[in-house]
Amino acid sequence: MKPDSKLFTIEKGVALAIRLFLALLVFLCFGLAAVRASTVYITADNLEGTNLFGALDVATGQFSQIASSDPLFLALTKGPGGKIYGADANSGHLFTISSSGATTQYGSVTAPSAFYGLAYSRSAGKFLADNLDPMNVTLYAITGDGNSSSLVGQLAGPNSGFFPTGNLAFGPGGNLYFNYSSDLVNGGANSTLYMVNTSTGALTAVGSGLGSDILALFSDGNTLYGIDANLTSDIGVFRIDTTTGIATQVSTVTGLPASNSFFVDAATVSTPDTGSTVALFIFALAPLLVGNRLRRCLKTSS
Repeated sequence: MKPDSKLFTIEKGVALAIRLFLALLVFLCFGLAAVRASTVYITADNLEGTNLFGALDVATGQFSQIASSDPLFLALTKGPGGKIYGADANSGHLFTISSSGATTQYGSVTAPSAFYGLAYSRSAGKFLADNLDPMNVTLYAITGDGNSSSLVGQLAGPNSGFFPTGNLAFGPGGNLYFNYSSDLVNGGANSTLYMVNTSTGALTAVGSGLGSDILALFSDGNTLYGIDANLTSDIGVFRIDTTTGIATQVSTVTGLPASNSFFVDAATVSTPDTGSTVALFIFALAPLLVGNRLRRCLKTSS
């Protein structure tokens, strides 16, 4: 009986070590996924053909350039597979953007004029985009594959105000948010937050004003944020209260080229794609499978 007891003790020790290792590995793997999910990506341009793509630290405002691009992305969103999608004002097409800044055209839809906002609804499996032309701002629904679109309704117009780029985002509660300024006298200095009816495009004002300039919107799902899209210096990053519609500045953007000639165009929060999540799961599962095989060998030898 002593050899069997010793073997049983060894088996228990191996099993415990495997469980501890597996727990640590899962924690690390999905911890890495959480870090990736919290990365905020933004685009900026200088109106002269230089278009930047990079990451933003919301707390400090630090911008870290990753790449420059030929497409001018005035709208960003996270979409199918957790990838980053952008609307290019030059071609009117949608693109996927990798975390290294590589771009690939997505689908065949072309904006009637230019998409200034882009937001993806996971529940509906479609994109919503607002097109801005010289007279009106209209909302379009785009199929998840990017190959067809349909008009939803008019958001604003004609000639009713100043509109930021990156102006659509799904935020807390799954609501779609939009902002613009009807303050024609002060050049868009006073803007208002709106909830968008995704079936009709009708706007409902949230509060009486953000207390800020026009903002490029983004959200991590829990909080709505905005970045001043109307300035090239002292560019504020704001946290927006979606019950009062008031924006509170949390940081100022730094790290853009020192010429103070770059406007922030759009922002989104990244998420790991499905393939990466599956790979992490398999990577974490492997030691457990090996552990089970080892336990079976120990049992067989007894």
